[in-house]
Amino acid sequence: MSLLKEDNGTLSMMRLLSLIIVLSGVAVGLILALTGKLDVNGVSLSLGLVTVGLTGKTVSKKLEA
Repeated sequence: MSLLKEDNGTLSMMRLLSLIIVLSGVAVGLILALTGKLDVNGVSLSLGLVTVGLTGKTVSKKLEA
């Protein structure tokens, strides 16, 4: 939970949204892999979501500092 807090102790909605996006990307990848329907488009979608989520976390940390 401390990952979601800003430096002043309040919750950061940008970090929460980034976490949700990363988890969604991982879930999409796992679901496609387990159902056997994982192709180039699925990998692209999953990695894209994870990348966007991690970028959002990094940018929000830089803007708050």
